[in-house]
Amino acid sequence: MVDSVLAIDDELGIDLIIVGAKSNSIKEEIFLGKTAGSLVKQTELPMLAIPEGYKYTPVKSVLMAFKSGIIKSKTVLYPLQFIAKKFSAQINLLLVKTPSYKQEDLILHQDLQKLQTTLTVTENATTFQGVLEHIKTYNPDMICVITRKRGFFQKLWEKNTILKEEFFTSTPLLILKGK
Repeated sequence: MVDSVLAIDDELGIDLIIVGAKSNSIKEEIFLGKTAGSLVKQTELPMLAIPEGYKYTPVKSVLMAFKSGIIKSKTVLYPLQFIAKKFSAQINLLLVKTPSYKQEDLILHQDLQKLQTTLTVTENATTFQGVLEHIKTYNPDMICVITRKRGFFQKLWEKNTILKEEFFTSTPLLILKGK
């Protein structure tokens, strides 16, 4: 599957992959199945994971969590910029200062500054813990993360499936990656 998707991307270009978070497996404990997990792990393509049973509502509020305001890819924010414009969505930035942060991580890239409706800076052991702490405050219609080599889902992306006990959300999850 991954090779086919990469071939299509090479030939036509892929802006965003939309996947169901539920696996075809009968195992109820799986949040992100093998195919979707493989695409996240093995490609640089942005993905929108839709949880099982999700009922569509327009995206009015997005919680975007990250541990560094440094953006190196020109294209990484394109899907979020499109969603923000299309739905006039509020983009609530959550900058999580982890124990390994550097001072330059606290400086927001200009494209993040343009997107932001609000900015919250928090201190947590991981970006994931920051999201868990603040998700009820924002009650977002979508959660957005940028995957980096050592980032939000570092442990989760080590294998191709993600169990609900490791991560679960009933909110769509936009996973941004830059080429």
